[in-house]
Amino acid sequence: MVLDMANHKNGDKEKFQDFVEVDKINPDAILPTAEPDEATPENDDVNSDTKPIISYSVSPQLPQKPPRLAPLNNKQKRAIESGQYNIEAKLDLHGETRKDAHQKVISFINHSKINQHRMLLIVTGKGKGILRGDLPSWLQQFQHDILHHCFAAPKHGGDGAYYVYLRKSKS
Repeated sequence: MVLDMANHKNGDKEKFQDFVEVDKINPDAILPTAEPDEATPENDDVNSDTKPIISYSVSPQLPQKPPRLAPLNNKQKRAIESGQYNIEAKLDLHGETRKDAHQKVISFINHSKINQHRMLLIVTGKGKGILRGDLPSWLQQFQHDILHHCFAAPKHGGDGAYYVYLRKSKS
């Protein structure tokens, strides 16, 4: 749809400007595409009162959006939460300090991504729940790699363990 604002009243133009979202140009994004001509003795006589023409182009600076993830359907979620998927890698955090456990979780998930393991089990233990409470916030760091995470089924440790299901790697 093309709107010709030249044939409309000023009030219409203001309404149109309120309706249309206009992005302001970032001055840092404007790059000269040509240098102005150098002043030379031959050029000083002709058009001495005009400035050289410089053309500019705007380099697009689009925000980096994370890739869209295919959501899991309810059947897949139930299968994961009931422990029907085969565990491909397991990490046991029993006896670890919070700092060491955090580093191990990061290394474990990165290693699992490299080795194309998708269904992970992270055992935190039931105990006081310090690591168990921290794990979901640690997993936020991998929000674009994790399709689903939840407490494990009783056969894999119940609420003392987590299933982490990674998205397929592209390689």
